[in-house]
Amino acid sequence: MRKVISILGAAFILTTLNTAVHADIVPGAVLYFDARDNPTHPDAWTNLADAGGSVPPMVLAPALEEGPIKIPDIGINERKTKYYTSRQSAEMYGTKAWNPPLGIDDWTIEFLVRRNGDLFREEHQLLGINTLPEGRQGFRLGIKGGDTLGIGIYHGGKDMGIASNVRLEEGVWTWVALTGEDKKEILVYQNGKRVSQQAGVDFDKKIPLRVITIGSFSPGEKNRNFNGSFALLRVYDKALTQNELMQNIDAWSGLAVQPDSKLATSWGALKASH
Repeated sequence: MRKVISILGAAFILTTLNTAVHADIVPGAVLYFDARDNPTHPDAWTNLADAGGSVPPMVLAPALEEGPIKIPDIGINERKTKYYTSRQSAEMYGTKAWNPPLGIDDWTIEFLVRRNGDLFREEHQLLGINTLPEGRQGFRLGIKGGDTLGIGIYHGGKDMGIASNVRLEEGVWTWVALTGEDKKEILVYQNGKRVSQQAGVDFDKKIPLRVITIGSFSPGEKNRNFNGSFALLRVYDKALTQNELMQNIDAWSGLAVQPDSKLATSWGALKASH
């Protein structure tokens, strides 16, 4: 009888822990890519958000690696976790026709990234989320001036450059977040701290974003991909607050399974709320 009670007690504790963790990440993401839960690598990077789908490699898939991710300022100290690393030109995830299309006006983009060295070729391109054809509306994130994050926001065919004030130092993991409230403001955060504030952009929700590329601006620029590593990319169709961004940071770190842990967390089981 004591053994049965002990087993039931352990099951209750695990259920409670999983429920608490499950509730920590801010719900409502439209895109959610986590290197720790991608059973189809190297064929695609699976979207864990409710919309589903996946993004295939354009030519070659980045390498799935395991190692430490440490950002002391925000309490991230993972001794062994998974991430994707591009080691040569054209190693990136991307598709010419993302499905399903994303309609946004308010928005949040957050990602966990590390620059590993100098550019492969003539540019360091990190991320593109665009319309098809490109240019009507969307985002292009890359590096300017060696280690400064450049943010291009496209609307009505015009590139509205945003001063990010984010530095991606070589070999250093960084949590970057951008939020936008329609017609109001654009905020940029590095490791949970606000580093830039700009005027907002009037995005049209009826013009869907159909193309996503992780590691480059677009499929056509796959040879200008990022020399670096990605652990996480998450996109919302709402502007998260600074407290919500910190909540996501704490939740990501709390979900990581350490090498000596006996608790096997199922990342895929979380996708219904992200």
